Amino acid sequence: MTLIKFFNLNRYLGLLLFIWFGVYPILADSIPVNDSIALKTNKQLIVRGFLDREPFEFIDENGQPAGFCVDLLNALIKEMGYQPADYDFKLGDYDVILPKFINGEVDLITGAIYNEDYVSKMCFSLPTLPYEPQFVVKSENAEGIKTINDLKGKRIGVISNTWMERYVREKKITEKIVNVKNTREGMNDVDDGLIDVYMDCNIILSYNIERYGFNDLKIKDLGLAPLRYSIISNSQK
Repeated sequence: MTLIKFFNLNRYLGLLLFIWFGVYPILADSIPVNDSIALKTNKQLIVRGFLDREPFEFIDENGQPAGFCVDLLNALIKEMGYQPADYDFKLGDYDVILPKFINGEVDLITGAIYNEDYVSKMCFSLPTLPYEPQFVVKSENAEGIKTINDLKGKRIGVISNTWMERYVREKKITEKIVNVKNTREGMNDVDDGLIDVYMDCNIILSYNIERYGFNDLKIKDLGLAPLRYSIISNSQK
């Protein structure tokens, strides 16, 4: 699939094309793949990404990993000298892949938000995407949510063990935190009235509203700072 098919959002397209065609050789140099997982070891590189993160990562109609992050990492791996037979690339659930990565069972992950707590266990590349945390709500409730304080006591959906969940807990925004498996589940739950708000990346939210016809949902930008989203490699190898 083409990059344009993934991002039908004109305000991001120029930046993403710049990343794709102009920056990926530099990104490849910024990924510190250790000697122990280099080609000379004859060890297959274990590469993982996350399911249902359209348009970044998802399984296509042929059952294969697809999306911008998948295409970008495939290009970067080739830039580092690997051939398709040299690495195993699969997508899975966040709460399954991340523990395996931390335990050293996975070498590379397509992308994650920079986390100082994990610097000793992960090596972060240069940022690969504009990643702004925002919220999606029912359109009829949008006017009542203008600041973070307006989320007090709301039922907020987040994917488990992500920056989003940590932010909501650390800021003590609400005690009504609802863990969801993926973006689509979170947005469906808002649409069905099971939760009040779902928190995720602005690009992912925009894409899913357009792609899956969530016409009754609206994105709220409450002024949170953009995050550093990078490819990560395992520093324990």
